[in-house]
Amino acid sequence: MILEELKKYREITLSIINGIENEEEALKLLDKRGKILEKLFSNENNREEVKKAYLELDLIALDKKLKETIEKERILVKEEIRNLHNIKNANNAYEKNRRVNNFFTAKI
Repeated sequence: MILEELKKYREITLSIINGIENEEEALKLLDKRGKILEKLFSNENNREEVKKAYLELDLIALDKKLKETIEKERILVKEEIRNLHNIKNANNAYEKNRRVNNFFTAKI
């Protein structure tokens, strides 16, 4: 049972990584992944078995790859927000400059 659940965990994690790289929605998959973890750790007696199977399937490397992928995407989104902010500031300055120029060209 533990191996089956961890294999599902692995497949979902791979799907999440592919989804993030292809700019698809991954929230539902993250929820499924969380539910699998909750299910695995709901029984206190099998924590060592879960840990052993986790290490056996080398899921640590997969989790690190997911973390790196999420971090790269987060950096890209931050950069895009920063660029949008700069564009907005430039447009506001242009509009302000245009309004000031219209004031001086008005007939008295």
